[in-house]
Amino acid sequence: MNFDKKMLACECLGEMGKEENGGIISSVINHEGIDIVKTVITSESASKKYGREIGTYLTVCQGELYRGGDFLCDKLARAVSFSLSSLISELEPKPKNFLFVGLGNRELSSDKIGVGICDYLAPIQPKNRHSPTLSVISPGVLASGGIEATDHIRGLIYAKHFDCVIVADSLLTAKPERLLTTVQISNTSITPASGTRAYDGADAPKMKEISRKTLGVHVVSLGVPTIISFDERLYTPYTIDLEIEPIAKIIADAINIFLTEN
Repeated sequence: MNFDKKMLACECLGEMGKEENGGIISSVINHEGIDIVKTVITSESASKKYGREIGTYLTVCQGELYRGGDFLCDKLARAVSFSLSSLISELEPKPKNFLFVGLGNRELSSDKIGVGICDYLAPIQPKNRHSPTLSVISPGVLASGGIEATDHIRGLIYAKHFDCVIVADSLLTAKPERLLTTVQISNTSITPASGTRAYDGADAPKMKEISRKTLGVHVVSLGVPTIISFDERLYTPYTIDLEIEPIAKIIADAINIFLTEN
C-alpha cells in the first residue's frame, strides 16, 4: 500500500496494537491528562511496508482542548514541549544551537502552520556558553523566491553553525476528527509540499527533503493536519482561518518552554 508521506504516521501505522517483532512498537503516554501516542519503527521491512522512515513518532492527541481556555492551552503546550524534549534528549551530541524553520505559504490558510508559529517565536540569544539559542526563519514557497527551503537552511547552517533544525509544516489526515486537533513530532525527515504533490500532477516539482542526510545536522519535524484526504481529493475546514492562529501559538509556547527549561 502506498501511504502519503505527509499523512499522520499513527494513521498509516495503526493507532495501537503492533507487535515489536513486526518492526513497530506502539504505546500511549499520558502527560497531565493529555494522551501522547508513541510509535517507533525499528526495522527496514516495516519502514518499506508503511512508507515511513525508521524513527520515533509522537502524536499529541489534543482533541478540542485548545478551545478550552488558557489553562487547557497551557497543558497542551506542556505536552508538546514534553514530546519535543523527549526526542531531542536522545540526540547525540546534545544540540544547543537551534534553527526553527516554519514551512508553508502565508497566503494559504491550510498551509501556514509553520509560518504562523514563526509569528509567535522570538530569537533567543545565549545567556552563557551552556544555554540554548534559537533563530527563526520562514523560507517561503519555491514559487515566491525560486530557492528551495532545503537550500536556504543549508546555507544558514554553514554560516551560523546550527546543530539542530526544528521544522514545522502542515500535514494530511484521513480522519475528520484529527483536523486541527493533533500535533505530530518526529525525529525523521520532512519534505516540503509532499502532501499535495501527488494531487498536483506529474509536472509538479519534487522538493528536496529536510533531513540529517541532506543537512548534516539533527532534524526534528513537527506538524498539524490542516487538510483531509478523501476520495483522491483534498479538503480543508471552513473554520480554518479562525483555528490556525491559536494552534500556532500553542506550538510556539511549547518550543519556548522546551528551550527555557533545558
